[in-house]
Amino acid sequence: MGSQAAAGAACGKTQGHFSHWLKVGLVPAEHCPALEGATRAKGSVVHCEAIRPDVPWRHVRGWPPVGDAQEEGAARA
Repeated sequence: MGSQAAAGAACGKTQGHFSHWLKVGLVPAEHCPALEGATRAKGSVVHCEAIRPDVPWRHVRGWPPVGDAQEEGAARA
C-alpha cells in the first residue's frame, strides 16, 4: 500500500487506526475486503484470507477467492 496512512484511507480509517491494528495483530474483518480491493488496484493483491485466516471467507463471500478455483482445477488435472 505504500504507507499506513494509505492503508487506513482504503478502509475509511486513519493511519492511527491502521497502526493500532498492526500493533495488536488484528485487522477487523469488515475492513479486509477494502484492503484487498486497494491492494488489487496497486497490482499486488493481498487476499482477505491472508489478512484474517481465522474468518471463514468462503462462507462470507459465498465463493472462493480469486486463484482458488484455478488451483483446485489444476489439482484435479
